[in-house]
Amino acid sequence: YVASFYLVNDAIGAGIWKELEEAMAEVLEEQSDRVLGGMSQPSVPGLAVKVVARTAPDLNATLEALWGAARQALWKLPAPSLRRY
Repeated sequence: YVASFYLVNDAIGAGIWKELEEAMAEVLEEQSDRVLGGMSQPSVPGLAVKVVARTAPDLNATLEALWGAARQALWKLPAPSLRRY
């Protein structure tokens, strides 16, 4: 299972990008026993995160953690609950 997580915006300051990069790196480190991930900076202001996992639940949990870290760094909000009842 493979996923990409992109954050791109030219209106965000360098300090926020550094905070986001640190938050994404922390998530990837916490999930390192379940996924293999890497991060890079694209040619435009932003971050690109690639993740590989052996199982869909591991990949999904990592993407949810990345999304939660991004929302917290950008807007001080938790990740939304996307579960449908």
